[in-house]
Amino acid sequence: MSRAKDAFDLGIGDAEVLMARLNDKDAKLTQEQGEVHKRATLLLACAAWETYVEERVNESLAAKIDGAGSNDFTEFVKRRLEEELKSFNNPNAEKTRKLFRDFLAVKDVTHFWRLSGYTPDLARQRLDTLLKKRGHAAHHTRPAKQGTPSPHLITKPELEKGLNFLKMLVEATERGLGA
Repeated sequence: MSRAKDAFDLGIGDAEVLMARLNDKDAKLTQEQGEVHKRATLLLACAAWETYVEERVNESLAAKIDGAGSNDFTEFVKRRLEEELKSFNNPNAEKTRKLFRDFLAVKDVTHFWRLSGYTPDLARQRLDTLLKKRGHAAHHTRPAKQGTPSPHLITKPELEKGLNFLKMLVEATERGLGA
């Protein structure tokens, strides 16, 4: 298992703590508090995915460079990855595919994403949908109209499925990369 997977497990664990609070009948969350918890859970889960992608590429590239030895070229590649990761965010399927291709010569990491109930194509779409919702949760406030409940950005069942999906995605990526 990679260190990146360990980091993902810690991050997704934080999201699961919030998810457990959502499912706790004794928590007595108001509807608005529940919405806040769901958005926060989504943000933490997607942050865990982003951390995984970044760390997995970093870790694999470091192993390749260690095998090749340090020289001007390998130092250039390390610097180039550092620069790339400074602006890398919201790793949808295409951004993830590009990062793995450019730095690890993995032709298409998304081909590894054959999950229970998902083809690689459906997995790419599911990831992109989750990340769009994350973007909405992170960058849009939702002012509530007086007396009108706020609309759900994501439902609890959809959020639970999303967390499980991200865990399956990481497992499939690990298997595909031979970890």
